[in-house]
Amino acid sequence: MRKFNFVIALFLFPFLSSHAQITISPTNLVGIGNANPQYPLDVIGEINSSGGTFAGYSFWDRTITSLNWSIYSTGGTASIWNNSGIGNILNISQTGNVGIGYTNNTINGITYQLAVNG
Repeated sequence: MRKFNFVIALFLFPFLSSHAQITISPTNLVGIGNANPQYPLDVIGEINSSGGTFAGYSFWDRTITSLNWSIYSTGGTASIWNNSGIGNILNISQTGNVGIGYTNNTINGITYQLAVNG
């Protein structure tokens, strides 16, 4: 396996821990902290996403190619969302309240620990 050249490694150094390693396999799989990547991007360790207009993780469905999923947190609530028109599928507040199919856990002025729409 070949490794990024020194210039690219120097550029990325502030974003990686001191023991991190970047590897590109002969089949163009990229490993961060992983000398033997098995996926297009294979990371060992934590990944941080913050700031900007969208701080979270977004990914496409493997079989329904028009379906996009996102996991993000805002205002103390973690959410799972998709672009099917439903919006947030699951919300978990910082106090542990869970809403499934609701944007929050307050319905008609009452806050529930578990609120399920459907």
